[in-house]
Amino acid sequence: MDDPLSHGSATGYDTVAMSRHGLSQILHFFRSRLSGGVLSFTMAVSVIVAMLLLMMILMAYYTRQERNIYRINSRLLDNLSSAQAWCLARGDQMDYGSYRSFDLFGRGIDSVAVGKFRWGLFDSYRLHAFHRVHEQRAAFLQGQIPSEEGLSTIYLEDNRGGLALAGDTKISGTVYLPQAGTRTTYIDRVGYMNEKMVYGEVRKSKDRIPKLEDWSLDDLEKEWKEMPQLQVTELEGDYSFLSDTLTVLRCGDYLLQDTLRGFAMIQSSGTVRIDTMAYTEDIIVLADEIEFLSGFRGQGQFFARDTIIVQGDVELDYPTVLYAENEKATATIVLKEKATVDGFLLIDGDRNNFRDRLIHLEEGSTVNGMIYANGFVSAHGKINGHVCTRAFLINTFSGVLENHLFNAQLSHELDSGFLMPGLWFADQQKGVVQWLY
Repeated sequence: MDDPLSHGSATGYDTVAMSRHGLSQILHFFRSRLSGGVLSFTMAVSVIVAMLLLMMILMAYYTRQERNIYRINSRLLDNLSSAQAWCLARGDQMDYGSYRSFDLFGRGIDSVAVGKFRWGLFDSYRLHAFHRVHEQRAAFLQGQIPSEEGLSTIYLEDNRGGLALAGDTKISGTVYLPQAGTRTTYIDRVGYMNEKMVYGEVRKSKDRIPKLEDWSLDDLEKEWKEMPQLQVTELEGDYSFLSDTLTVLRCGDYLLQDTLRGFAMIQSSGTVRIDTMAYTEDIIVLADEIEFLSGFRGQGQFFARDTIIVQGDVELDYPTVLYAENEKATATIVLKEKATVDGFLLIDGDRNNFRDRLIHLEEGSTVNGMIYANGFVSAHGKINGHVCTRAFLINTFSGVLENHLFNAQLSHELDSGFLMPGLWFADQQKGVVQWLY
C-alpha cells in the first residue's frame, strides 16, 4: 500500500519544478522582448540623428547657396546703378531705339546692356545686368534740373510792354520781365492790393521765349510707330516697361473706365474721356481732345491736337504732362476750379498763329510744376513753379486784356528734386524722374 505522505511529497516537488520552469519561460520572454525593444529604439534614434544631420547639411548648403545668390544679386544691382550713372552721363551719345552692351570693369564678369527710347517728352532707358543665369532689369525716366531761368517764377517775352497787376495778385521769387517792368492798374474797379509789385528779384527777359525742340506731334507719333508694337482692341491692367513691345489701342471716341498702367498707349482720332473711376499711371494718350472727368486721380502723359479739359476735383500727379499743339485751328488747355496738376503744361505750334493758343487756369485751380506757352496764359488760379509765356491774358467785363494779372498767385517753391524734360531752360545735370516697372 502506498505511503500517502510519500505520494504527497512527490506531487509537491513536481509542482515546484513546474513553477520554476514557468517563471524561467516568462523571464526569457521578457528578456527577448526587451532586447528587441532596445534594438528598435536604437535604430529609431539612429534614423532621427541621421535625418537631423542631413537637415543640417542641407540647411548649410542652401544657406550658402542663398548667400551666393544674394551676393550675385547685390552685385547685379550695383551694376544696374553703374549702368544708370553711365546713361545719365553719356546717354546723349545713343540714338532712340538703340542698345549698347559693355563690360563695366573689364574683368568679364560685370556685363550690362542699356537701351534708349523716348517716352512722351522724356528720354528713357532700360537697364539689364547679367551674370551667367542670373539677371536684374530696370527702366527709368530721365529728367534735368531747371536752369537759372527755369527756376524763375515768370519768364515773360519782351514784346508787348510791361506787366500790369490788379486785385490780390502776388508774385514771389525771381522774375524775368520786359524792359517796361510792372505797373498797377484797375480791373473791374479793383486796384492792386499788395505792398510790393514783386516779392523777389526782377531781371530783364529777351524778346523771344526759347523754342522747343524741333519736333511736333507728328514726329513723336512717327517715333512711337517705329517701336515694336502690339495692337489690341482693349487695354486694361499693367504693361511692363521691361518689354520692348509697346501695347497700343487705336480708336475713335473712347471712354477709359479701367486701371491702365505702364508701357501702353491710346491713339484716338476723336475724343478720349477719362472716367472718375479710372486710374492711369505712366501711359500715353494721343487724341484730338482729352477730358478728365470730375474726381479722377492718376498720372501720365497726355497729348492733344486741339483741347485738354481738366474738370474740377481732378488730381494729376507728378510727372504728368499735358501738351496741346495746333498748326491751323485753336489749341487750349483748361483747368477748372479745384483741379490740381503736379507736372507740366505745354502748348505749342507754328509761331505765327500763337494767338490761337491758350492755357486757362480758373480761379481755385492749382499747378505745381512748369508751364510753357507759345501763346497765352490766363492765370486766375495758383501757380507754384515756373511760367514761360509769350503773354498773359485775362477776360474781364471791360474786355480782353493782354499782359494783365488779376487775383493770381505765383511763386516758385518746388522741391529741389523736381526734374523737367530737357526742352526749355534746362540745365545739363540729369537725374532719375522716376523708376518704371
